Amino acid sequence: MYPEQFVAVPGDTDRKKILKAFSSQLRDHTFENDFAALDFLRNTLSSPDNQLPFDFYEVEILKCWNPQSKRLGWLTRRGQDTSDDVTTEAMESLPINEDTKASTFAGLIDVTHLAEPRLQEINELLKDKKQLIFEGPPGSGKTYVAEKFARWFTSQSLDANIPSSEQVEIVQFHQSYGYEDFVQGMRPGTNVDGQLVYHVRDGIFLNLCERAQESLDRKDGKKYVLIIDEIHRGHISRIFGELLLLLEYRGMSVRLPYGSGDQATLTIPENLYIIGTMNTADRSLAQIDYALRRRFYFVRFMPVEDGRAEVFGNWLENQDMEQSDRSRLLHLFVTLNYGIREHLSTDDLQIGHSYFMTDGIETDVVLNRVWTRAVSPLLNEYLHHHRNREEIPAALTPASLVRTTVEVDSESDMPLDAQANGTEPDAV
Repeated sequence: MYPEQFVAVPGDTDRKKILKAFSSQLRDHTFENDFAALDFLRNTLSSPDNQLPFDFYEVEILKCWNPQSKRLGWLTRRGQDTSDDVTTEAMESLPINEDTKASTFAGLIDVTHLAEPRLQEINELLKDKKQLIFEGPPGSGKTYVAEKFARWFTSQSLDANIPSSEQVEIVQFHQSYGYEDFVQGMRPGTNVDGQLVYHVRDGIFLNLCERAQESLDRKDGKKYVLIIDEIHRGHISRIFGELLLLLEYRGMSVRLPYGSGDQATLTIPENLYIIGTMNTADRSLAQIDYALRRRFYFVRFMPVEDGRAEVFGNWLENQDMEQSDRSRLLHLFVTLNYGIREHLSTDDLQIGHSYFMTDGIETDVVLNRVWTRAVSPLLNEYLHHHRNREEIPAALTPASLVRTTVEVDSESDMPLDAQANGTEPDAV
């Protein structure tokens, strides 16, 4: 008379979230309604050895479609184990939400949309030189990749909502930033009698050095990364001081101007790494100190490179949209940057993919908003002193770019913008 087993039935809101999260499993099938699609997912994801009904509210499944759910904390505290409820093959195919993604190399590929060889090269360069600079135009993902890579490199979660941690720190240089902020300096304060006194305060770099050295002393194998955003915007020699010597000669010690006692000298620990970012569109700032350039490896982040929009193309493949929309947007993006290079004779002023990586970009409303409020103002800034600043923007509108035929690669006979994913695009 009474059922022996119960399963939670998702309401309208949850049902939409589930179907969106698992859209890749549903893409090649048609269903009469949403409930039929849910039944299909249950059968696909459920383990044949499990005697209980498949439940979308089990911990590992819930993480995939609603990682912010308050129910997650409660289920986790209960110690719910779902390892036998879902097939191994199914779990490997589950959509991995960025907020819960473990620090795996596969996870790093997923969140950065960069190819494995590219990330492997960055890893090898950082291990070799210990100092890298990501350079590229606005919106090319330099800071985003630097943060995600640093978290993977230090074996931490790739959670986008986690602020600077014990092993990863981020700082942004600017014209007012100095040695006292970065390394060590005198700071005013008051004593117990309210009198003005000055104390030596360590900056962010010296604090991170101390943490890294303590880790070496403990022999716990931890690595530490400092991300310097917009490294070219600061007065390099004033900020780094004697660090310019230490960056080249790791293991050497130098005396600190305000140091005393056990902290009189500084050595950069071998487990401390630096990743800087530099905006190539800032022509007045892009030339950095040659001495600093010699101490870093440089990795260029070009939105369109060798005829391929790798990151944007990979991102589009993961979006729930028609293939014709993917092809149209990819073509639009590549021809836009081809047009900029043709008119301005440089790749340093490309428009980055992050401007277009937003929900609903395939719709006219969102695309028009992005174009008029982000892309066009940036183009106008690029062309401020150009003699054809009126004509060029008119030639770089979505309507004109969609009709533009891009160069064809002689080896593949495929439009270059189609090569981002290695498949021929739909007609645009």
